[in-house]
Amino acid sequence: MDIDADLLISRIAPVDMILQRIGRLWRHEKLTPLRSATASRSAVILEDELLSSRKHIQSGTFLPYDDYQICRTYEELSRKSFLQLPEDIRPVLEAVYCEREETGALQMLKGNLSRKIDELETRADLSVRSKQASEDDDRIFTRINAYPTVQLLILKKNNGGRVKEDALCSPFAAEPVFLDKNKRLETAAKLMNLLITIPEKAAPAYESFPAEFLAPFIYIGNSEFRPLRLAYWDSDGRLLDFSSNPHQCSYNKIAGFVSENENI
Repeated sequence: MDIDADLLISRIAPVDMILQRIGRLWRHEKLTPLRSATASRSAVILEDELLSSRKHIQSGTFLPYDDYQICRTYEELSRKSFLQLPEDIRPVLEAVYCEREETGALQMLKGNLSRKIDELETRADLSVRSKQASEDDDRIFTRINAYPTVQLLILKKNNGGRVKEDALCSPFAAEPVFLDKNKRLETAAKLMNLLITIPEKAAPAYESFPAEFLAPFIYIGNSEFRPLRLAYWDSDGRLLDFSSNPHQCSYNKIAGFVSENENI
């Protein structure tokens, strides 16, 4: 985001992200005359007590970031009383990301990162190979998702009383999305903003809510693979098919997509 601020308060993050956030301080010179006379560029990085001991750091402690990178960032920043920018950017980045031998807890965390990188490289290779058949393009694995995914469009139950070929009523949109073929790009953009990504194996069957009427606006796939699925949303969060039959999954605005099947 193009924001300009006087004060940054951030949780610990990989050093390149912290530096990027610091770049939001006094970002635009044209705003300088408008600043208070007492304004100063300040950055506060909140310290996590686990980092001082590292005894209880396990894989996933600092999600969505990698634990090893977080520890290396903390180690480098904690030994400095200040940063001189932009002069210190390259030295700090090189200090955090340079290769080195580790022992103890850092050795374990570094091993986890190496295995994750190897796994992602393997998946990337598999994804490239899968492109030999065009119908497989939509099933290419995402960055850390081990399973193929599809897009789900959730509508108000019975589409809020509207004819679905004319307009779609989403519980997450303030206004209906009108299916105007004269404004296909605009309509497609609005629809894409309403889609959520879910595991294919947990998704409602395409046949339970066909989406042919959306073909003029967004890609609905073919008989081999359907990347788009539809469902109604009941008042209790349950997902329903076109005939209002309940699906095994629900959607909660806080928890997101939830499946009753523990294997999904």
